[in-house]
Amino acid sequence: MVPLLSALSEGTLSAVPPQTWFACIIAFVGVIIMGADDGGLGGSSVAVPAFDSVDLSELWRSLELSRGDVLIVLAALAYTMHVVRLG
Repeated sequence: MVPLLSALSEGTLSAVPPQTWFACIIAFVGVIIMGADDGGLGGSSVAVPAFDSVDLSELWRSLELSRGDVLIVLAALAYTMHVVRLG
């Protein structure tokens, strides 16, 4: 979030080097992979369905945010503002 807020404060996305954007994409994909669960199957191996067979509207309705999730997002935003302000 730091590069995004930094770019927005500069007024242009090109204020952040392309290598940084690439690293952000890799980090985001890593977070998605680590956050993936087995869909309640309880097994260690997960069969990933083909993308065309995934109902995105059902996936969106199944997402749940707990109080802890909201607190983590707020803490990340506060830390992002802190880093951008110092930088």
